[in-house]
Amino acid sequence: MHYTITNHGNRHFEIFDERGTSLGTLDYKAWWPNKAQITTISDLQYDIAPTGFWQTQIAIVKSDMMIAEIKPTWGMGLSLTFANQAHSYVFKKKVFWNNDYVLLDESGNEVARVYAEFQWRTWNFHYEIDVQPNILDKEINFMLPFLLIYSSRYMRMRHAAVT
Repeated sequence: MHYTITNHGNRHFEIFDERGTSLGTLDYKAWWPNKAQITTISDLQYDIAPTGFWQTQIAIVKSDMMIAEIKPTWGMGLSLTFANQAHSYVFKKKVFWNNDYVLLDESGNEVARVYAEFQWRTWNFHYEIDVQPNILDKEINFMLPFLLIYSSRYMRMRHAAVT
């Protein structure tokens, strides 16, 4: 499945499927990308916020029920764990010198790829996402593009803070 993301002001993202149908929006509450809200076309809302003592774990919550959790890894990647699955996925840069990211399953197979290209004219990133056919449930597959955009922005800010 292929997704295209429009970026409005670097804090509001709208995700479109390959037919051009809007799936919903990802809105950031502040410039630093740690708190956000996903609103789907069917008016479901998911809150994304840091948890834990050091505020490094990120919880994705719908109606006070944990859907997924994102944790930084030592290898400058992210671990993405869904509530109904025992194993986690790894989100990391594909190549050091560009803005391509991949989501890998526990076997190292590519589940999704995010292409982020900086647009000098608009001073924003343009995103394209390709998701491979997988065995994830319907809600997680629907949430995946939103979580991938969130994760790529989080990684970019995290790398900027480290360097």
